[in-house]
Amino acid sequence: MATNNTVQYTITAKDQASAVFAGVSTKVKGSLENVEKGVQKLSKTASAGMGALSGDFSKLGDVIGGIGGPAAAMGAAVVGALGSMTTKTMEASEGFRKLSERTGASVEFLSGFTQAAADMFVSAETVSASLTIFAKKLGGAEDAMDGSGVSAGAFAKKLQEIGINSDNVEEALGQVADRFAGMKDGTEKTALAVQLFGKQGVELIPILNKGRDGIREMTAAAKEMGLVMTTETTEAVTRLKQVLDNLGDRAEGAALNMGSGLVKA
Repeated sequence: MATNNTVQYTITAKDQASAVFAGVSTKVKGSLENVEKGVQKLSKTASAGMGALSGDFSKLGDVIGGIGGPAAAMGAAVVGALGSMTTKTMEASEGFRKLSERTGASVEFLSGFTQAAADMFVSAETVSASLTIFAKKLGGAEDAMDGSGVSAGAFAKKLQEIGINSDNVEEALGQVADRFAGMKDGTEKTALAVQLFGKQGVELIPILNKGRDGIREMTAAAKEMGLVMTTETTEAVTRLKQVLDNLGDRAEGAALNMGSGLVKA
């Protein structure tokens, strides 16, 4: 699957964090016993990261937020280990949230459709741009007609001609897919793709050719593998980001305190 276009929850924090902890533990002041306790607590935190495979980022955030004592001094290492593994998820989460606002479609639908499109070698950028234009056209926005040479009135008429009778993006896209699945490839299909989705609509043809049922099957398969993001996941990711930011601040404060102590000494 095209991992650069989709959210892939591959958090293996326990293994990766262990290597980081080994390198920083000797730099932390305090008894060996306290350091070991801190490492154990962070290891449990990393293990909780496996819950993110099912989108349970809130649990991970709660555990990290409760870290204190010598473990806090290792916060920078934790932020580095976990942050690198969640950055793509956070970016994708924010992207789907914004696309949902622009189109009115749910985060889960958009994430699933994007994954299905990626399996047909259609980029996430193409999906985002195309669906944004499609949503504007469904809403009758004149400024969405650029690139297709079709006015809002003419577009509405065209929708009626091809059997698109919904202004809901999710439903309308399903109707469009069924239409494309029943059409022969060629100039007529290409022209229709441009009319509906703008110039980049041509790139959507491979996924639209699957029809509504085909797209549903591909989306369901992606969901089974944990590759489909939900609204709940985007909210949990936001909370996790806040916790990681706070942990980073605490780690920076601990480093400053340690540095000040060394200067005074």
